[in-house]
Amino acid sequence: MYINLTELNHIIKKRQSNNKCVGLPFGSAIKYKRDELKMTLEEASADICSVSYLSKLENNIIKPSAKYVDLLKKRFNIKEDYVYDSDEFKTHIEMIIRAILLDQKIEHSLLKDFETREDYESVLINFAYHVLHEDSAQIEYYYKKIVSSILSMPEEAFMTAMLLVDRILYDAMRYSEGVDLLNTIEAFNPEHEKIKLLILKGKTRHAFKLNNYTMIHDTYETYKHALIQKHLFSQFKKIHLEKLIHEAKHRSCDCIIQEIDQIDEFEDCDRQYLKAKCFSYKGDYDRVLSIATMYKDQSIDWMILYVMALEHLNETKKIIQFIETHQDINNARLNVIFKHLKHKYKSTQEEQMSYIKRDILTFHGMTEDYEILNYLLKDCEQMLVKHQYYKDAVSLYRIFVKKLNHLAFA
Repeated sequence: MYINLTELNHIIKKRQSNNKCVGLPFGSAIKYKRDELKMTLEEASADICSVSYLSKLENNIIKPSAKYVDLLKKRFNIKEDYVYDSDEFKTHIEMIIRAILLDQKIEHSLLKDFETREDYESVLINFAYHVLHEDSAQIEYYYKKIVSSILSMPEEAFMTAMLLVDRILYDAMRYSEGVDLLNTIEAFNPEHEKIKLLILKGKTRHAFKLNNYTMIHDTYETYKHALIQKHLFSQFKKIHLEKLIHEAKHRSCDCIIQEIDQIDEFEDCDRQYLKAKCFSYKGDYDRVLSIATMYKDQSIDWMILYVMALEHLNETKKIIQFIETHQDINNARLNVIFKHLKHKYKSTQEEQMSYIKRDILTFHGMTEDYEILNYLLKDCEQMLVKHQYYKDAVSLYRIFVKKLNHLAFA
């Protein structure tokens, strides 16, 4: 799915200018029903209340008056009693925040409490469930509902929803936009300590993918110390591994290997991945392949490392075979690489040039992953030169270098 950040930021700014919110879900239930029935405010409020009253109710600015509740429920066929339990919802929010923080999922049983409801609370719970379970078929439906509720959500619910949107942007490799969204959330001055920590986590993760040295310097140490202080050692291990992978680009393999062998916290799979990344940065793809072959089915990261080792070793048949057996996997990073390799090895010259001009030079559906961009730059440049498209090769080089520098130093 595609998230329109311009539209989202416009709605968030409207929320900033009018941040009064009573935190009750009834108004959002009315709004969803009205949207579903394609009724105007005038039609929905006719013979019950004023248009102004209904608008304020939908946007959660006022509490519903008892004399209107039954009439509105009858008009929109709402069965739920709406006995509001703020403590229960706060518990659910805490469960979602904890799941995002620890890279966990939430249980399906949590959805049962909201089966008969459709309001901002039920939508947020369902949105969180499908985002954390990476269920792309359902995410778009609930995202649209979330966007229509931004003005009416209480603060913590709104920020939790935006943190889930940031997760989607990260998975879609839109890292710089993720940073912009996190900066926007941060401007609301959240009071919840875990939300502050999640903003820091998001920025740090994006920074490593962008290879942005300034951002890494600004966020990594602060995030690391916060994790240690809160005894979140599993998350510290993950971000420490990211840091070592980043440093492996300019440190010797022996130095990195000696360091990780002294750290007990890493599992063998993590150690081997870091070693393989070290060898890949130094161009020792035979050693990368020997390690990656054993772990290629462990994760997307291992798959990418494996197929890129095959690519650098010119193992064309194995690459095509691997793509054919793994083409049903839905992952943005893997899809970009597979698409490129399919064009490189299975397309005609005309199709290759069309792909480069249509997708690569325009960054259509492109990644912001620094390593993948760097690979695409070099490989597409070689493809253009091979077919004597020298001017296009120069244009591609200029465009990509400008993009890479912008990501790394913005």
